[in-house]
Amino acid sequence: AMGAVVDGPTLENARGLVVSCTSFLTKALDDPSITVRETAAWSLSQFAVDHTVALPVAELVPRLARSLSDHPRVAGKVCFVLQRIAEASSPGGAGPHENTTALSPFFLDLVKVLAQTAESPTATEHGLRMAAFGALVTVVSHAGRDCEQHMLPVLQSVSQQLQVVLQGDQDPDCEVATQLVSTLQVLTQRIPAVVSAPETAGALVELYCAVQAKYQRVQGTAALCEEPLVALGPLVLSLQEKFEPYLASVGPLVTSGITNADQASVCRVSVRLVGEISRALGAKMSAHCHALLESMYTKLNDRGVDRTIKPAIVECIGDIAFAIGGQFHVFLKLVVETLQAAASTTIAAGNPQDDEWVDYLNCLRESVLSTYTSIIWGLKTDGMLGSFQEYVNGVLELVQRIVVEGVHTEDVLEAAVSVVGDLILGFPQLVPYLAAAPWLDTLAAQAMQYGGACAQKAQFMQAKRGAR
Repeated sequence: AMGAVVDGPTLENARGLVVSCTSFLTKALDDPSITVRETAAWSLSQFAVDHTVALPVAELVPRLARSLSDHPRVAGKVCFVLQRIAEASSPGGAGPHENTTALSPFFLDLVKVLAQTAESPTATEHGLRMAAFGALVTVVSHAGRDCEQHMLPVLQSVSQQLQVVLQGDQDPDCEVATQLVSTLQVLTQRIPAVVSAPETAGALVELYCAVQAKYQRVQGTAALCEEPLVALGPLVLSLQEKFEPYLASVGPLVTSGITNADQASVCRVSVRLVGEISRALGAKMSAHCHALLESMYTKLNDRGVDRTIKPAIVECIGDIAFAIGGQFHVFLKLVVETLQAAASTTIAAGNPQDDEWVDYLNCLRESVLSTYTSIIWGLKTDGMLGSFQEYVNGVLELVQRIVVEGVHTEDVLEAAVSVVGDLILGFPQLVPYLAAAPWLDTLAAQAMQYGGACAQKAQFMQAKRGAR
């Protein structure tokens, strides 16, 4: 009843009730009946959902930490309360984070006890392991900046835990290993400068590769798990071009992830990681992209591939092209042929009344147009734009088809007017032809309707083609 009664009133009306009831429920966590303790923990979890800021954190958290050793039915709900308190204390992710939070005095103790709870013998019961790791990741992600001084020792401790797990046989499904990897990922996001030290970065890459190797052994297949691939993203962002030495280990895993036919989510993560690596390495990526591009060509030409993958791959090719600039000219013929094949799909090839089909087609076309823009800018930067001239007509034909079919989004139109504007800048000899192309007037009018950046780029395109 206590948990339900606070579901509705405003914070101002419920504050007094929450404070008084919290005191009663905290004492109930010591009741000899597991049913009473579980109900008390559930009620506190409801308070945490609706009125987190009213909870007396300083008094409540130490008591909650002790209850993490209780029966999994109780401990799991306590994990949720701690997770909600952490979420309410400070923004997560990339921040900005508060200088300090109500949980700062308890940070180290909470991290330690949550990690112990996640690996306790009873963690497999009632979803406790997932709840404990969820709370652990949230506590780290939302911690105040004053806790960052403690995060390197925490990262080292978690790394040691992961090493022990990998060497033992108590984690047959790699569940604990992947959750520890997710914890390392969040720690990497919080202390990127510290993690970028060669000894720390190298150890993390080695651990992530070891997790993949064990996962493949226990699965008995070439399947990959997502968590190590996702965790590599923040590490790439931290290291930038210094990530290059680790591509010898990571490259084959990513290539395998892209070509894996049975794991669409792993393929998407792998493709996204290649884009992040390309942006980080810049021109240095040219020495490492041959096998990756080959795997992407294969995937794009696979008619049975998951629809969500093709636009991501096309966009990733654009990241590579922009990163390596003029060096991309050696891949140009095959890449453009692949893009043209992907963009040749018309609205009539599916059901124009099917929203999913229309969304897919627009997403694919936007990615193709954006990739053409990346290729153009990359080549132009290094004085190699002339190598693209023979493909200009194909780009314009795609834009014209989009205008004629009339099924598009603001993003597609913005990408279309952008690439036409880039072509005019790069190939001024096109102006007489494009100035007399009425379909470009239609494109500009459609783009103008959206206003903002889309309209500005349309105006730029019109000005450069000499339209009235």
